[in-house]
Amino acid sequence: MSRILNKPQQLLLARGLTKILADQPRTIGAKSVAFFKGNFRRQGFPMNGRLEKWEKRKVPDKRKGAAVLKKTGRLQRSIRTVEANRRRVVTGTDVEYAEAHNEGADLKGTATVPAHNRRAHKYKAHTRAGVRVKGGRRKAAQVSSHRRQMNTEIKKRQFIGHSPDLMKSIDREFIRQVKGLEKQIFG
Repeated sequence: MSRILNKPQQLLLARGLTKILADQPRTIGAKSVAFFKGNFRRQGFPMNGRLEKWEKRKVPDKRKGAAVLKKTGRLQRSIRTVEANRRRVVTGTDVEYAEAHNEGADLKGTATVPAHNRRAHKYKAHTRAGVRVKGGRRKAAQVSSHRRQMNTEIKKRQFIGHSPDLMKSIDREFIRQVKGLEKQIFG
């Protein structure tokens, strides 16, 4: 349905649309950050209306109800809008291990362990690799620098990236804002 606008309505429409478009990068950034942080709560990545659940840990976490990618919360808290302008909005993180968790990684090679002091401590009786270990005391010791072979696979647990679900959410927000403007002008 087409409408004929009088001059004041044309001005209100132009100003309203200008404001909506100017606020769009900030709105998209905020929606993206909320969406990607929500993946830590969902324990997966929504893709085309379906949640792709993250694979569980090989070794269960001792913390009751512990989330897969959440120990300290540093990775989740680091998600932010890196760049937001009229041309593009970039959401990202500066945590060095984020890419390995988001895309998966095969870590093979040699790591150098620096020299350090191991503190004295008590330990409880436990079972390690099927062998019963008595409780006792560990003496303080100085550990010299050495090399350790690494052969670890980090499973892909995507929490950030392109998502059609996020794009639909952004589209719905834009439509909601335009309809609100229409209601404001035409009553």
